[in-house]
Amino acid sequence: MTLHVLTDKRSSRLDYVLRQIVKRWWGMEFQTYLDVLKFEESVGPKICYTQQRYPDSLWIVPSGLLSQIGVDQLDLRPAKDENKRFTLFTSTSGDLNYDPLSAVFYLLSRYEEYLPHIQDEYQRFTAAGSILTEYGVLRKPVVEHWCQELAQAIQLRFPDFKTPEKKLSVDILVYVQEAYRYRRKGILRQFGIFWSSVFSGKFRDAISCARVLVFNAQDPYDIYNDLLSQYRSAVKTAGSVSKQLSFFFQVGNYSTQDNNIFYQSKDYRNLLKMLNDYVPVGLLFSFFSYQDVNLMNTEHRRMEDILHVPDLPAMGRLSRLGVPYYPQDLLSTGVRKDYTMGYHDALGYRAGTSKAFGYYDLDTETSTPLVMHPVAVHARALDALETDYARMVAVKKMIKSTRNVGGYMRVALSNTDLAMMNTESVGVRILTKLLEIDA
Repeated sequence: MTLHVLTDKRSSRLDYVLRQIVKRWWGMEFQTYLDVLKFEESVGPKICYTQQRYPDSLWIVPSGLLSQIGVDQLDLRPAKDENKRFTLFTSTSGDLNYDPLSAVFYLLSRYEEYLPHIQDEYQRFTAAGSILTEYGVLRKPVVEHWCQELAQAIQLRFPDFKTPEKKLSVDILVYVQEAYRYRRKGILRQFGIFWSSVFSGKFRDAISCARVLVFNAQDPYDIYNDLLSQYRSAVKTAGSVSKQLSFFFQVGNYSTQDNNIFYQSKDYRNLLKMLNDYVPVGLLFSFFSYQDVNLMNTEHRRMEDILHVPDLPAMGRLSRLGVPYYPQDLLSTGVRKDYTMGYHDALGYRAGTSKAFGYYDLDTETSTPLVMHPVAVHARALDALETDYARMVAVKKMIKSTRNVGGYMRVALSNTDLAMMNTESVGVRILTKLLEIDA
């Protein structure tokens, strides 16, 4: 099926947002028209994205954002009604009371992050600076809601118009800054860890270290086989819910911020290869690679040399995603799938969506081949909530809202959050909840 769109002006922004909604998410084709006669002759569902109405089509009044070039302060005309329905670029004309195409573009392009804003100590755009936080909708996939409203409005006029069935998908991302707590670190580092624990009065840690190194007990961070086993069991009983487990490992140099084991360690490389036989394994960039494209290239090549897989997925440390430089560095490095789009300081959908989307570079006004995979829940964002009960309630509510729109519940946990697969830890409880979701 082809969606026919009449517009007063073609633009790269309009083409981008139609590709995301119509082609990527709805799985159909679209065609834009400047000629009214050709538009009227077309057969199938129609949208007139124009300042005036044309018969036999859904009328959306353009806000003007998609025909502009560059970044400027905008009149967003936000609104939230009595039903807590949130919209941007509201209008008194048209068949909808807002411009959903401009609204989707504004959030997906991360327009607000290009505007002047206060950064935290890691040069990050924080959740507090987002309009979604201001209107209390950060934890809702508002983009999916807008797309649903658009689809329903089209279907009212064209009953044969259908969008894909809504199905929940669960993505569990395990990022690994330290593959092992004690093992494989060399005698000097192991000796230092043990005596540091003793002299600082952390006797429980010292005993744990001795049990692993002397009595061959399981390392607390070595959760890989246990997690794989749980995941494979869950997939067998997943029903219509798609579930995916992925790992992200570091191969950066040892530093004050990155203290993983040496990337050339035979045991370490074998661990990555073994896991990659069962689930996707990606690259977790080191702390100091941020805004250092040469270091990013080095680490990307190292991981490619280990895994020999195409389209290696990547994740940035600490959710640092400064636009446009970080996405541009990813593209220069050869990364096409990134999992950094989330917040370290809050739960929610940074770009307003749970679904993967192509990155639009406002700096160059071009669509790019980089695909962003939004993270709804980052383990460190959970720390902002005071109790484990509050954390579990928040995650359950987000699962429900994501299920309602057939979205992706993507959660990033560290292997340290899952240490020893301790069922009392909130990380393991969230993992268990995600794995137990059925149809």
